[in-house]
Amino acid sequence: MVLRPWPSGGVLAGITTIATFLLAAGSASAADAIDPLSQHMKALEFFKDWSNYLLVTTVAALGWLAATPATVTTRRLCVWLFALSAVFAIFTLALIPIVGEEVAKDKSFYDVRGNFYFVWIPVSLRLKEVCFPQHVLFILGIVAYAYGVTTARDQPGTRGMHMSVDLR
Repeated sequence: MVLRPWPSGGVLAGITTIATFLLAAGSASAADAIDPLSQHMKALEFFKDWSNYLLVTTVAALGWLAATPATVTTRRLCVWLFALSAVFAIFTLALIPIVGEEVAKDKSFYDVRGNFYFVWIPVSLRLKEVCFPQHVLFILGIVAYAYGVTTARDQPGTRGMHMSVDLR
C-alpha cells in the first residue's frame, strides 16, 4: 500500500483518499491471514483473561459485601450468588487448558468437551456449561444488591445508606 500526500483537489478528493486508505488497511492478503486454529487459540486466551478478571471482581465484591454491616436487605442472597459465581469461575478457568488441547479448526471452543476427573468421577463439560452460570450468577448478584440497596429502609440513628467497616 502506498500512502500519498493529501491531495489538493478539495474535500471530495480528501474523503476519497481516506476511504481508499481505510479500505486498503482493512483488506488482508493471504500472507497476513491467520489460520483458524490460531484464531481459536487467541480467542481462548482473551476468554481466559476475561474469566480471570471476572473472578477477581467477584471475589472482591464477595469480600467487600461479607465485611460490611448488614444494611442491605438482600445481603445473604448476594453473598450466595457471588460465592456460586466464584465456584463456576474456578471450574471455567480449570477447564480452559483442557479445552485448549482439544480445540479444532472448524469448531468453536465453546462446543469442545473437556474431559477430566473430579476426584475419581469422570466429567465431560463444555466451557459454556460453566461460564454461563458464572456470568448469570454474577449479574444476579449485582441486581440483588441494587434491589436491596434501593428498597432498604433507613434504620434509626443512620442517615441514608452508608457503609462502614469496623476494623476492631
